[in-house]
Amino acid sequence: MADWYSGAMDVGELRRPLLAAVASALGLGCGPSVPSDTASTSTDGGGTNAADDTGGNSGTTVARPNDDDGGEAGWDDGPTATPFDVPAGDGDDDGILLDVSLEPPNCPPQPVRVPPMSCPAMLSEGESMTFYCLNPNGAGECLEALDVLPVLEAFSVCLPQQDCGTQFVRAECGPLDGFEGSCCYWAVTESSICPGRPFLVEGRERLAVVAERSDWQRGSGATLRAPAALRAALANAWTEHASFEHASVASFSRFTMHLLACGAPAELVRDAARAMAEEIEHAELFFGFASDYAGRPRGPGPLPVDGALDDSGFESVVLAAVREGCIAETVSAWHVRVAASHAADERLAAALERVAEQEMDHAILAWRFLAWAMERATPALRVQVAQLLSEPHLHAPRGAQTPAAVDEGVLLAHGILSPERHAAETERALLELVVPTAALFGPRFDPACATIPA
Repeated sequence: MADWYSGAMDVGELRRPLLAAVASALGLGCGPSVPSDTASTSTDGGGTNAADDTGGNSGTTVARPNDDDGGEAGWDDGPTATPFDVPAGDGDDDGILLDVSLEPPNCPPQPVRVPPMSCPAMLSEGESMTFYCLNPNGAGECLEALDVLPVLEAFSVCLPQQDCGTQFVRAECGPLDGFEGSCCYWAVTESSICPGRPFLVEGRERLAVVAERSDWQRGSGATLRAPAALRAALANAWTEHASFEHASVASFSRFTMHLLACGAPAELVRDAARAMAEEIEHAELFFGFASDYAGRPRGPGPLPVDGALDDSGFESVVLAAVREGCIAETVSAWHVRVAASHAADERLAAALERVAEQEMDHAILAWRFLAWAMERATPALRVQVAQLLSEPHLHAPRGAQTPAAVDEGVLLAHGILSPERHAAETERALLELVVPTAALFGPRFDPACATIPA
């Protein structure tokens, strides 16, 4: 466990150990190094500290976490204890698949026949047209596409569960004729990134279906109470987060294989394997929250992994680590930290603080790998990495979908960020965590600094 973590942490206190650990990893390699054996920084948590403005220049000093045992800064090679209490279970699991949105508006099976696209639309970059059907409303009626808010609510519940990489933007036209009993639309969607470390195959995120099972739950001791009208929304939000963490297990499993394929140092492989085990804990914890709110067990079903190792070249591995680890996981760690600071139940807050600590360790692991990889990168790869980090907002994770009618303060009390709060904290994390950490690499992104791996 990283000993720098504190429940009173603000974004400045999160930034300093992140920069210190990455600066330490950058101590060797092509280009000016950032000394990591002395410390002199501002500690106000808000202003610029010495590490914030280094840009990789030599002669700049940054603070380091305690390292009395001679280990690497910012992490501990020893076993990580878990404070999560595991409830006794009967081990009975029938693996029954269920629809995570059994509450209205209940997402129906999709038609086998998809009609020709008959709805011209102006699309922005990253947007596409998606054909999707919903159930009629309580009056047995199909809403017009122009009824933006009700249709948005329905799509927001249904679409993200089908593919984390697809997020509803607007219903362009519909309901269409010829689909009796269903309300079918052509909708504009855009790709998005899941919280945590996403599991991406061929450019698309993958999630497991949700199943009724109790063997993917880990107790926190929290007392999760909410009015009946809110329990479905909270159960669905925590089910989404649990599914994201479950997908992160696959992502770290693949990352461990990629590290071996790249000939990475043993310490990186060891820490990747430990991160995978911690993601299992996070998924169990969040499925436990979802089950408590839902009043019935929820867990993951099968996760499709076909094609996951098809692209294991050095360049692809590095670029994936930048998108999924350096950017997405760094931002997600801050999201969880914010959620922990507002959770009303003390045990819920403590559990989320623990998750935030581990997620930041996972983000640091990605940055450490990037530091190692940049010493072996070709000029073209250096340019690609610099481009990704110059537009980090394109790879920032989205949050769980929540009904617009639920008050932001209520969601925060239960550990969930509203879409508006999520967007604000994403911007803050990008500006105060991702951008300054990327700046530490400085000349290592210069193609002239490239070396060819042995």
